Amino acid sequence: MSKPFTLTKAFVPFYHGGMENTDSATAAPFEYDDPALWRLVPASVREIAKHIGRQGAIALCTAFRGENITIPSRENANPRGAAKFQRLADAIGEEAARQLCAEYGGTRLAVPTMSAAKSAARCRSIERFVAAKVAEGASQRDAINEAARVFEMTSRAIENNLVKVV
Repeated sequence: MSKPFTLTKAFVPFYHGGMENTDSATAAPFEYDDPALWRLVPASVREIAKHIGRQGAIALCTAFRGENITIPSRENANPRGAAKFQRLADAIGEEAARQLCAEYGGTRLAVPTMSAAKSAARCRSIERFVAAKVAEGASQRDAINEAARVFEMTSRAIENNLVKVV
């Protein structure tokens, strides 16, 4: 039987940054420069990041998550390729799209959902939110209950996520 999670003041020092706007708390931004999160990114995304940068690779996965896409061979190869290129450019920028086409043109790419990395980012956002509320003087229970409302989860799910913080 697992032990219930208890938030202590030990979590407060790990709070880095503001959560002034609670709407942004649920977004769980991916900190692509964070080595702890980056190690959870699939190898295929890390490989793509070598060519278009981490931010571009994350943008690609965000825009095309779970899809199988064919990378056009160049910007205006044909009308269908031009449409694919434009969709890529809209997601990651024209220069990154050109670099992706130069490296992977004509290949089919299964874009990962990056669920492990997104889950870890969400856990961090929850931890920061709860820590900020405790630092403001809220009780641990009140902070967890408020996090449950903001993140649209149960308080038990919030507690479970706090245990998994990377």
